[in-house]
Amino acid sequence: MPAIQPARLRIQTARLAELFGQPTAFVRALHGLLGLYSDRTHRPGQSGKPPPLVASYNVPRPVLRQLLKELYPIAAQDREQTLTLCQALWAEPYFEYRILAAALIGDAPASPPEPILALLASWLATAPEESILAVILDEGFSRIREECPANILNIAAEWLQDQSILSKQNAVRML
Repeated sequence: MPAIQPARLRIQTARLAELFGQPTAFVRALHGLLGLYSDRTHRPGQSGKPPPLVASYNVPRPVLRQLLKELYPIAAQDREQTLTLCQALWAEPYFEYRILAAALIGDAPASPPEPILALLASWLATAPEESILAVILDEGFSRIREECPANILNIAAEWLQDQSILSKQNAVRML
């Protein structure tokens, strides 16, 4: 893992942001960027948090923060491109890709909310990782919470009536 040079990282993430409307090229370029900053010496399980259940590049948090900083303005403007990119990111079996997808979809314009809600519900059903689940519930629903609170209340009511404890926990966390 090379040392993070902030100026270089800003240039790299700006170049990656130019590919926002091209999900295949974006995913390929993101593999290159995350591969460059990945920590290949990290041995999970020795101490600290347990390793993620999905594959991970183990990139430092500043890399993901800078990437999201570049992508948030674009995601907030173009809903369709954001949804397409988020689906492509979620399809990749890597921890960082799913975190990015969940964070970006929360910044997409929420009107109409149904496509985003359907996508988030499918992700919740397949999110094996607690930290990914937390990002989906906290950030993935953020713009819908602001713009369409009635939809959030309806979903929470459905989940609270479900017999599953996980559904009830998700409802409380989402609210």
